[in-house]
Amino acid sequence: MKKSETIEILATIEEIVTVAPEKVVLGNVKFAIVSYVVDGFKYVSKKSITVPLGYQVGDTIKIRCVKNEPIRFKRLSPRFA
Repeated sequence: MKKSETIEILATIEEIVTVAPEKVVLGNVKFAIVSYVVDGFKYVSKKSITVPLGYQVGDTIKIRCVKNEPIRFKRLSPRFA
């Protein structure tokens, strides 16, 4: 995915699954299903992506999707966003 062929958009977390109980911090991870809008069409991810433990349903994250194929996307790392 080349940067010139993609666009950066905000996605909303729709659903979250935590691997271990939330009290466990080390080695724990959250997987999220996100929704986002491109050119007036709403897309919902089919695969989950990892998000930080502090994120909740309704929070927004930055993702980058392919201009001509918005169903393909990847999450931007908070360090580089």
